[in-house]
Amino acid sequence: MKVDITYILQRAFIILWVLFLSTILLNSFDVFVRASITAAGGGCILFVLTIPPVIVFKLIFPSTVQPYTLEMFKHDLIKFALVTEDQIIGCTDEEIEEVKRSQNAESLPETYVRFLREFGKLPLNNSDYKGLFYPDNLNNLSVLKSYIENPEWRIPQHLFVISLIREPDFERAVFINMTDVVENPNPPVYFSKITPSSLNSATAHAREFRRLTDYLNDWVVTIYYELNYTP
Repeated sequence: MKVDITYILQRAFIILWVLFLSTILLNSFDVFVRASITAAGGGCILFVLTIPPVIVFKLIFPSTVQPYTLEMFKHDLIKFALVTEDQIIGCTDEEIEEVKRSQNAESLPETYVRFLREFGKLPLNNSDYKGLFYPDNLNNLSVLKSYIENPEWRIPQHLFVISLIREPDFERAVFINMTDVVENPNPPVYFSKITPSSLNSATAHAREFRRLTDYLNDWVVTIYYELNYTP
C-alpha cells in the first residue's frame, strides 16, 4: 500500500490557505502563526497515521522482515489468479543460454537464472511491461536500441536489460548492473530513461529495488491491479 503524499500536501495547503485568509480578516498575524503551528502539528500526526503499520515495522526492524522470495512470487501468481499452476512454465537450459547470448552476457545472476528456469515462459507479457518472459526477452536489446536515434550507439556492457516499461511520456529500461552480481546472486534492479546520456551515465541510474526479487514483488502486484482495477 502506497501513501498518497500529494493528496496529503494538497489538503495541508488548503488548510493553511484558509487559515491565512481567516487571519487577514481578523487582522492578527499572531493568531495566524499560532494556527499555522497547530495545523502543521496536526498534519504531521495525520501523515504518520496514514502510514501502514507494516511499513513502520519495516523501518524500525528492517532485519526482521523476511525478504521476498521466488516461492512467494509463485504463491502470489496463483493467489492473485494471474495464472494457474499448470501455466507456470520455465525455460530450458538452452533457452536460458539464448537469453544470455541475446545481450552478449558472460554470465547471469543466480536468482535471475532460477527465475527463468522456473517462470521464464509465463503467459503474462503485459503491454506496459515488455520483455520479462521468454521469448520476448530475446528482443530486449533490439527494442531498446530502436528507441535510440543514433545507430552507432552501443549499450554499456555492464548493463543487462531484464524488462522495458512504457511510461506516459517515455520508455524506461529495467536492468541489472552486472558489476553488482559478483558478490550478490540477487542483485539490485535499476531503472533508466531510454536515452544514451541516461544509460551511459551511472549517476542517472535510479536503484529502484534492493533485490531482483523485490522487483518481481512489485511487478506481480502492479499487474494484478492493472488487470482488475484499470478501466
